[in-house]
Amino acid sequence: MILLGRTLAKVQAVAEELGAPHFAVECDVGNPDSVRTAFATVAERHPKIDVLINNAGIFEPFTLAEASDAQILGSMTTNLAGPIFCARSALPLFGGSGHIIKRHQRIRASAHADAVDVCRHQDRPRFVSDLWSANWKAPASGLP
Repeated sequence: MILLGRTLAKVQAVAEELGAPHFAVECDVGNPDSVRTAFATVAERHPKIDVLINNAGIFEPFTLAEASDAQILGSMTTNLAGPIFCARSALPLFGGSGHIIKRHQRIRASAHADAVDVCRHQDRPRFVSDLWSANWKAPASGLP
């Protein structure tokens, strides 16, 4: 298992606890250059991977009315663009087949028009490759 994370010391500690052959790579998923560098490092040791689990995300509760641009952009970049950057960089390492799993957050508007409640990650993995390849239609009530 290859562990990627913004704080290298944290992911190194987990990799060491798991033992060989697991290793850690520093990566800020919200920064496309960091993602490219991290996956280049991965490719040096593992030119073929089978699964990418996109688990990175930030949770910072704020009201929409009071949210700063930095809070909104930080959340969107890490939680939305980050998994896409990682998936794009992982594709060449799949060697024609592989799986992408994305743990996701649900965002729901509260009863107050000025508040957004970002719920914590739920243990409901989605196989993004299946979603992208399926002819999926949103239910009339909105996204699941």
